[in-house]
Amino acid sequence: MKKIILTTTFFAILSANGFSQNLSKEILCKKWMLEKYIIDSITYGPEENEKNDFILLDAEGHFKTLSEGGTEQGTWIVNLNGGYIMLKNDTGETYKAYISFVSSEVLILKYDIEEIRDIEVRCKSQK
Repeated sequence: MKKIILTTTFFAILSANGFSQNLSKEILCKKWMLEKYIIDSITYGPEENEKNDFILLDAEGHFKTLSEGGTEQGTWIVNLNGGYIMLKNDTGETYKAYISFVSSEVLILKYDIEEIRDIEVRCKSQK
C-alpha cells in the first residue's frame, strides 16, 4: 500500500513539475500565429479577418501583435510561478494571459479579460 501511495505521489510531482520545467522566457520568445479557439471543448477556426493574427514576443521584453487587422505593441514579462504573461501596450493598457500549455510549437493562452475569459487561444510557432 505504501508503495502505491509513494508511486502515485511521485507521478503527481512529476506531472506538476512538467509544465513548470517547460515554462521559460526562452521558449516563449518567437512569433506565435493564431491557429484556433477552444470554447467548452469545441474548436473554432479563426475568422477571415483573423487568419494572419499573431503575437511576437522578443527576448528584450517587447511584443507586437496583429489582431483583426490592427497592430499593437509594447512590453511583456512572464511570471513563471504564476504561469502567466503580462502585456502592457504603448498606451498603458495591461493584459494578463494565463499559459494553459506551452511547447516549442504550441502555445495555449487564456486571457484574464471578462468577455473572453472562457476562451482558450491556441497558437502555433511560425517556422
